[in-house]
Amino acid sequence: MKIVALIQCTAGDIGRSAEPDDYAIGICRESGLFDAVALACPDQPASTALEDLAAKWDVPCHRGDEFNVGHRLLMAARAHDADIVVRVLLRQFYLDTDQVARMVSALRVAGAAYVTLPADYNYALAGDVCTADALARAVEEIDALPEGRDQASFRFSPWVYMERHPDRFPVVAVDGGPAYTPERAHAIRAKYRKILSENQTHFAWNFPASSYRFLGQYLKDDWRVLDIACGKGQGVRCLGEFCAEAVGVDLDPDNIAQARADNGHIAGLDYRLGDAETFLEEGAFDAVISLHTLEHLGHPERFFECTDRNLKPGGRLLLEVPLLMAHPMGMPLVPWHEKEYLLPDLLADVEAGGFVIDDVWVKQRHAFLHLGSRDNLPETLPAKVTAGLVLAHKPVGASA
Repeated sequence: MKIVALIQCTAGDIGRSAEPDDYAIGICRESGLFDAVALACPDQPASTALEDLAAKWDVPCHRGDEFNVGHRLLMAARAHDADIVVRVLLRQFYLDTDQVARMVSALRVAGAAYVTLPADYNYALAGDVCTADALARAVEEIDALPEGRDQASFRFSPWVYMERHPDRFPVVAVDGGPAYTPERAHAIRAKYRKILSENQTHFAWNFPASSYRFLGQYLKDDWRVLDIACGKGQGVRCLGEFCAEAVGVDLDPDNIAQARADNGHIAGLDYRLGDAETFLEEGAFDAVISLHTLEHLGHPERFFECTDRNLKPGGRLLLEVPLLMAHPMGMPLVPWHEKEYLLPDLLADVEAGGFVIDDVWVKQRHAFLHLGSRDNLPETLPAKVTAGLVLAHKPVGASA
């Protein structure tokens, strides 16, 4: 059987190095697991940079649909006559090839379609392992779904679709293997910091499965909305479709400069330099959006205090953070993460900050799953989840 490593990537994944050992390329080759290694990138002008690197690394580079990742990878798999596909990300210089080897072996022995890992395993350390036939069937079924959020989410993460439909995609479970030593975990984080940048991953404003677009349904067209730690401002542009004014704040001057250059001409959008723990515009906002910010903060209580002061009474806090998947590193993979949360701890911190929780969602990668209101949450999470999404409000009686 032909086993192919397909490296999902965009030009934004390119870090400070051009050496293959600083990306998934090097470790995939060294492992001896794969009959072929190839890049699969979006068909857009920026991908020329990836094609140049691919030529230097002597690996094929296949272009495909930007947001329909399943289709992009399927076309690449067919170009290599793959029987088994192992999908990885370009930045995975830390790919655990021993774990991947166990996954491939289990898939073959069981005759399964897809491999699942334990709920506490950080899937970013391994790959997504499936048969090429299963990927083809998943792409076909997802394309037949009604257009909307679910279809867009599954197109970007077809693995979640397979996991949700084990009746059609037989899965085999593989354990998470041994825990890493602290030395190994710290070495990965140190190299990550050296090669990559904080908040390097940015999704386009029109990404149909983004959390920004999901949260748009909770905004009103006459609201003024703050996106704290907005990065390069693509999310602010998306929010602008749902409210009267969207203000993005970020502490990186380069991010704000890029956001203004890209979107400063659009009415109703504003970008400012500021910090999530100190930015204040008292009582000026109907909603505050914070996506994947809290885990970066050394003093999250200051963030909640500022958010409370920035909101009008009754104003909404819409907050998303990655959830802790502790095995096998025993610590967050991303070195800039001060803390990754268990869902109960996240909810407790939001309430300690003075907010009333209205609703809770979780994410399986890019697919959304509704848990319920604060008083009706399940005792255990129903599936492996990667992020928590909390919708809360400032009490009406609170001062602005």
